[in-house]
Amino acid sequence: MEKEQFFSDKQESGEIVSPQKISTGNDKNALLIKEKIKRISVFGTFDKQNPEAVEKWKELGKELADLGLTVIVGGDKGSIENVSSGVVENEGKVIVVKTTVGKEAGFATENIPGHLRGVYYEDEQAGKFRGLFNRSGAYIVLPGGKKGTGTETEMRFALDKIDSFDKHVGKLPNPVIFVGEHWKKEYEEQIKNKYDQNVWGHVYFIESEKEIEPILLKYAKLKQENEQK
Repeated sequence: MEKEQFFSDKQESGEIVSPQKISTGNDKNALLIKEKIKRISVFGTFDKQNPEAVEKWKELGKELADLGLTVIVGGDKGSIENVSSGVVENEGKVIVVKTTVGKEAGFATENIPGHLRGVYYEDEQAGKFRGLFNRSGAYIVLPGGKKGTGTETEMRFALDKIDSFDKHVGKLPNPVIFVGEHWKKEYEEQIKNKYDQNVWGHVYFIESEKEIEPILLKYAKLKQENEQK
């Protein structure tokens, strides 16, 4: 099968997902999210989930697929595996970014909607992070991450990207959405103490995954307004 460069312009222009069922119930809003957000990175634990959580994260994946978003994940186990399964079930796109040895760096097979696509970006952790962050329009952090794990590292990378790059070049930062009470208790004060309002003003602590879509719509509209200035 033909291979093309990771996130090439050619691929982006032909990126089509089939959102026959749109969770928002408003075609105009859903299409705006698809057009302006485009891709969304989801971070979560590799730990095996209980049956209730499995269904919840699969449903989230289905909703993201229905919005036409390409979902980017950093692995294939635990909660992010469940999200990916939901995306695939609703014929959406999933990009799995992995660090690996002995694979073709920077290339991936052509994506087929409804199938997982493995992307082997670079043989180093920094390469994995570039794949997860550089082309996403929003970040979701699912419950279950522990201190010192990849989830925490990914979360801090998202915040540092806003602090060290976005605000200095005048770019509208992508929202960082934390799902679950654990994150609010553990990190809200830390984030406010470490970063200024230009960073934590784009951080959201929510109790339910059902609150994600309104945030995405808010940022899609902000991006549209910025483009019209």
